[in-house]
Order: sequence, then structure tokens, then C-alpha cells
Amino acid sequence: MHLLGWRAVAPSALALGAVACSTGDPAPQTEALTVTFTEIFRVDSFSDVADMRFAPNNQLVVLDGTENELVVLNETGSELARWRTTPDAAARAPTAFDISPDGVVATDDPSGGINTFTLQGEQITSFGGGESIFDLTFDGIGNVLTLTRGLSLRALTEGSPRKVTRWPDGEVLWTSPLVASGFGRPHPFRAFPVFAYAGPGRVAVGMTDVYDLSVLDTSAGTPVGRITRDVPLRGPDAAYIERFNQLLRDTGASEDRISQTVYPETFPAISYVFTGPPNGTVWLRRHLGVDDAHAAPVEIMAQSSFRLYDLFAPDSYRYLGTVEAPNLISFMDGNDELVAGEVRGPFDEETVVVFRVDVHR
Repeated sequence: MHLLGWRAVAPSALALGAVACSTGDPAPQTEALTVTFTEIFRVDSFSDVADMRFAPNNQLVVLDGTENELVVLNETGSELARWRTTPDAAARAPTAFDISPDGVVATDDPSGGINTFTLQGEQITSFGGGESIFDLTFDGIGNVLTLTRGLSLRALTEGSPRKVTRWPDGEVLWTSPLVASGFGRPHPFRAFPVFAYAGPGRVAVGMTDVYDLSVLDTSAGTPVGRITRDVPLRGPDAAYIERFNQLLRDTGASEDRISQTVYPETFPAISYVFTGPPNGTVWLRRHLGVDDAHAAPVEIMAQSSFRLYDLFAPDSYRYLGTVEAPNLISFMDGNDELVAGEVRGPFDEETVVVFRVDVHR
């Protein structure tokens, strides 16, 4: 997964203005890719699709956050298994989970530990603990990586860096800049860490406000590549800020509280990252800030920005082009041939959809 401790949501009522803030080439290289999405199956029996991951043999595992269950679906969408990570029905659902190439499931638990299971829900082992886990991933060569923050009151109230740690040896591979606390002054679009599997033995790390991710070798923590584009970024203009302030008033915020709101110079650039078709290509879901030739006009940017994915070649991480997802679909994972995501209906009902993808250059 591969972001960050939050889900990107952009109400269309807020998409009313932006100002360009050039951070690179004013006419960056862009290429539209033609993609065929062929629907394989859809399943609409979920209360809250918190995350999903592909398992071997094109099986898909979906985390239902409300029911605190992992649901295993076969290649046609039929249910194979359904199980909880804890027998305590009142326990919170895992914050994150991932599946290794050989079908081992790893999840976090409330104590900051990591539990591993078979695809049938039989526990294998436990390790780690002591910090708040925001995300985790297998690195493809036998290790689990976690994105964590300390559990101290100071870290919660004042903000703190995030750490990427390799398990089971506990080696810290990367430390982020300070991540602002959610307490205190309102801070729309604050920057969060990006943390994503980027191929066997590799992990991509960076921050959402900069279109530049470092790819690390997970054995040594050393940089081996970059996922980046030299694109201008746009930020909120006066009309946008006034609209946002009015939204705060409508939700009961005081004028004093509104006056304390901190607006960034630019919107975030990166929303979500995963690997998918073809053959481990990196898919980067864009955020509102990217202002290249594919960017939607500011009047509709909230409805359109999150449908755009920039694709990067595996290994070299060269920019291949930009694709537009089918309407209302938010992709969450992929494998060599398929992508999976969720679509929300008009009453927030959630459906899981899997597509076969063919990319045409």
C-alpha cells in the first residue's frame, strides 16, 4: 500500500481554484498510454474495503475493516475462506497487511507487533512490537518491512518522523522528515510518507508533497533508483482557500480556528503507489498537485485527478506514460496481469472489482 496513514479523499466542493507553482520544466514530457481494462469479476458484499492484495494464482485477499475479516477470493471472485486475525470480535481490524510471493499473510496487531498466517488463517509466527504501524509490506526476498511511529504522547501531539524497519532483524532502513501532528492547527493536505514495494528486494520511499521517490535496496538500505518526474505543481489559490474556510464554517469551526488553518504552497503530488501490469510496472496514483498536460482543469480536478496513474518501468523506473482508470475505480493492488480496486456507490456501498489490463504504446 502504500501510503501513508490516510486515504485520499477530495470532495468536489473544494475543487474551485488552484495556482500553478512551477517546480520543474514548464512543459514536461508526457505521454498518454492506451489501456484496455477487461473486467474479470466484481463482488459487492463488503462493509468497508480497507485494503486488498493479490495472492498466488490470481487469488485476491480483501480486508473488511468493519467486520475485521480477511476474505480470500479465487480467480473468478468466489469466496474460498474468511477469517479474523484475532478471536476477539471487539478488537480493531489490522491497519495493514500484505502477502508474500509464496502466500504468507502478514498483518499488524494493536501492540505494534507483526503476525503471519497461512491463506487459510492458521497463525505461523509473531515478532516485532512497541511502535505504531501505519503500513507493512513483504520485500519479495523473505523480509517484512514496516512503516512506524513511536507510541509516545509527544510523538502523537507534536508530530514525529516515520521509520521504515526491516524484520525480523529490526534494522531501520529509512527515516522520514518530521510528519506534522493531526492535533493543533488545522493543516489540510499535510505531507505524509510514501512507502511501497518496488520490486524484489526494493522499496520506494518519499513524501507526498514532492514528486520524487527514492528506491532502496532492502538488504542494505542504499538507494538504487528514483521514481520521479520533472513536473510543475499547483497549489490552492484564494478562491480555493475561501471555499475550504466556508466548509470549515459549515462544520461548526470558529473564526479563530479557521484563521489558524495552515495551507500548503502546493497540493500533494502523490496519492498511492503499487506494482502491477505489465510485469511489475510501478503504478503511481497522482494527487491534485500534478500540473502537466494530463491534469484536469481546476474546476474538476478533485473528480478527475485520482483517476490518473503515471506508470514507470520495473528496474529502470523510467516514466512510461499516464493512464486513466475507469470511472470511480480506486486501484489498490496489481500483479503481472491484473489490477484490483474498489468502487463506491451513491450511498457509499463498496464493490471490489478486478480487471485484466493490456497496455498499448
